[in-house]
Amino acid sequence: MKIRNIFIIFKKEFTDLLRDKRTIIAMVVVPIVVMPLLSLGVFSLMMVQMKKIEEKTIKIGIVNYSESNLIQGEIEAPDENDKKLKVQFIKASNEEDLNEKLNNKEIQIGLIVNEDLTEKLKSNESSELIIVFDQSREVSQMASRKISAKIRTFRDVIRDERLKGIGLSDNFIYPIKISYHDLSTPKKIGAFIIGMLLPYMLIILSVAGASNPAMDITAGEKERGTLETILVSPASITEITFGKFFTIQAVSIISTFLILASYFVFLKFGLFATMADMQLKINIPFKSLALILFLFLPISGMFSALLLTLSIYAKSLKEAQSYMAPIMVMTIFPAMISLLPGIEHSVLLSFIPIMNISLTIKGIIRDDFNLLYYSLTFLASTIYALICLFIAMNIFKRESVLFRA
Repeated sequence: MKIRNIFIIFKKEFTDLLRDKRTIIAMVVVPIVVMPLLSLGVFSLMMVQMKKIEEKTIKIGIVNYSESNLIQGEIEAPDENDKKLKVQFIKASNEEDLNEKLNNKEIQIGLIVNEDLTEKLKSNESSELIIVFDQSREVSQMASRKISAKIRTFRDVIRDERLKGIGLSDNFIYPIKISYHDLSTPKKIGAFIIGMLLPYMLIILSVAGASNPAMDITAGEKERGTLETILVSPASITEITFGKFFTIQAVSIISTFLILASYFVFLKFGLFATMADMQLKINIPFKSLALILFLFLPISGMFSALLLTLSIYAKSLKEAQSYMAPIMVMTIFPAMISLLPGIEHSVLLSFIPIMNISLTIKGIIRDDFNLLYYSLTFLASTIYALICLFIAMNIFKRESVLFRA
């Protein structure tokens, strides 16, 4: 096997791919523009939308069987920071009318005040207050949380007054007070979010980046009738296989590098964080970027060899494209493990393909790097890549596959 022949084939195939607009789009445009917009952009837009919902006036339907407007007054009253909720009360004649208004989206939340409210409070007893909301609507959920917080505050004030009346304090009811001290920072929160999104995006793009060149330089050459030309060249089947393999892997690595660079720029300057009014400017160190890119050498090799095998087996581009869909689906689900809460890396998971890459990248971004898991993941991915490459070389040596009609 001559390195020179492999390089010539690689140069020829890579040059041909660069002439194809589809390759440029998949290798450059998608990583630099589309992926950051899909992940960071969509997340930021979601946060912007949530903020808009929070600032909207809460329409509260109320069935007040009591003659007192005590509840309305407490909800409209400013809090300890002198902030008021934007609320609008809409009267309902009865509970059925209230439910109908909520179902018709005329209101976001409903309140039912019992007629004994004033009497019960005066006699140091409890009166029931019913909150009606629709959990399937985000605006109703948010309104429920806000109004519930207001009512709980009012309830605590009444409780403290009653305790003072009998010479007690809230220490009598709460012998143990729980205080929370959150050590998270905007940087940690940002790393938490990016640690879920980036591994998934990188793995999917690695497959997508390798699929187009794999189909074009194998099934595409079969359709164009140019495969025979390269087969009769002085290069051996092994050299041709390696040349095409390295071409596919190069495109996959370039795509991965570009999306990492794109995320680095967007996160460095906090472009989307500014849009969402969030302080999530995080800086992924160059060391972390290098570790992630190095980790993609074997996984991109595995994808490249697998896609090369399927593409050369296909009789046409159309058939090759039909093979890509199952591969993409089989990749998406293991890659999504980074999105699942509570999944911790382990020695066992280090040997499960794709999952190990997703969890390792997640740990690197969150500054939770583990050398053992990283080494095992790299080793396992290298073994899987070599197995897939061995299969591809054997498939390439079969004339029944190369000239499959």
